[in-house]
Amino acid sequence: MNLEKVLLITENDYLREAQDLDPTIKEIKEILLSGDRDNHKDIFINYDLPGNKIYKMTAFGRRLIVPKHYSDPYEVSDEEILDVTKIRQEASSRLEANRAKQDATFNKNRAAPERFAERVRMIERARDRTPENSPNTSKQTIQLPLERQC
Repeated sequence: MNLEKVLLITENDYLREAQDLDPTIKEIKEILLSGDRDNHKDIFINYDLPGNKIYKMTAFGRRLIVPKHYSDPYEVSDEEILDVTKIRQEASSRLEANRAKQDATFNKNRAAPERFAERVRMIERARDRTPENSPNTSKQTIQLPLERQC
């Protein structure tokens, strides 16, 4: 395959050409390029032309102007609405089933009050059987030397 020329279009070129296709944006661009500030003050206040692309000045900063043919509203069909409703119902039922399983597992693993009391008694008996608490063992006290303080 023999390619003699390769067309390279950058993002800036694409956006600039897209704006040039819209007649309203093209008119604003021509006014900004003409430099006629006296007759078109509002355009010079509200629009900016860095890099040969038109931006609208807003309270949030510069915003790129999207050509009209790129911003046509998307129409949603009834089938798509029904599909979304079905997905939401299915997700809701799955979440409810998962919540019920988690509650059942939690309740099964949770110690009943009588089991808790039995565990406390077992711990107390084990503590009473330790060598420290048995009367037959003698306790030895070890004193460590204190460090000299300067």
